[in-house]
Amino acid sequence: TEGFSGADITEICQRAAKNAIRDSIAAGIERQERVEAGELTQEEADLLPDPVPFITKQHFEASMSKARRSVGPEIVKQYDDFTAKIKQQWTTKGTADGSAYDIDQAAEEQKREDALLDA
Repeated sequence: TEGFSGADITEICQRAAKNAIRDSIAAGIERQERVEAGELTQEEADLLPDPVPFITKQHFEASMSKARRSVGPEIVKQYDDFTAKIKQQWTTKGTADGSAYDIDQAAEEQKREDALLDA
């Protein structure tokens, strides 16, 4: 995901979903053509499993092939510099109760909380 903004990743996911929908519609059309050609009865066609039950790796790969990165190295450096500056300010000033705020510890705690939510 390096070089991709949140909006870029959202676009990739939306495009992957549209690819899956496109495949599902194409499979439905093919199934209906088989019914019309007499290869299947409508009942048989209705009993066939969904050929595209979920978004697959191939849908994401097709989406990624058209994706664009909107975050260049210079912007990443700006964010890194900003983070370092804020981290320095917090470390120097500390919190209202006199303790130092550890941004790295906070990031680790956030990761643990996110992992619990994902489980």
